Amino acid sequence: MKRLIIFCSCILWFLLSSCSLSNLSEQETHELCQTYSDNLQWMRYISLGYSYFSRDALRDLLGRAQENGSRKLAYCVVTAVQAEPVSAEGEGALVTFAVDEVLWGNCYSAGDTAVVRTLNHAGMDQDFLQGSRYLVLLGDDAYSGYHSMYGPWSFYLTEDNLLVSPFGCAVEEQEAVTASQNPESSEIQWNWSIEARNYTGKTLEEFCLDIIPT
Repeated sequence: MKRLIIFCSCILWFLLSSCSLSNLSEQETHELCQTYSDNLQWMRYISLGYSYFSRDALRDLLGRAQENGSRKLAYCVVTAVQAEPVSAEGEGALVTFAVDEVLWGNCYSAGDTAVVRTLNHAGMDQDFLQGSRYLVLLGDDAYSGYHSMYGPWSFYLTEDNLLVSPFGCAVEEQEAVTASQNPESSEIQWNWSIEARNYTGKTLEEFCLDIIPT
């Protein structure tokens, strides 16, 4: 029943906002990354490198988690409350989120608090971080007092509910694909495909309809 409600909600969002779905040009989308770079930098330093998977792999992961319940995951809209360095030596930071809404998954509820750890505290500017809204894929596997977060498939949310990936947009994605196809490129090891970039500039509703299992 809960899944049906979520699905119907996504459809309703789509119908109500169909006249305002994102139709940004490539340049406009690229400008989103520059405009909100200060809100995004810290997200590059979330661990779980294995979450650099494709769109199809993400949908498969969520589908399997929904079917067997063996993996506790949830897509949530959250608000950043604070960030605190773990130590003065740059050993990371703890970012505290207030869960505003759970779009998928049952291991969190609105009103919950989640704490994630970054690999360092670069970009931990409280003026930009505090009060910022994000769409995050969280794991309910708290370890040492914090939870896992799938950085590459998490996004900053603008006031208009547009998604912005911390890794850029379709421009960077095409550059990565081009570099990977060039056997003489010295940048291959640093440029890898992150298909989440293609959702920069998309609305939250579009993302839900394309990714969230029904």
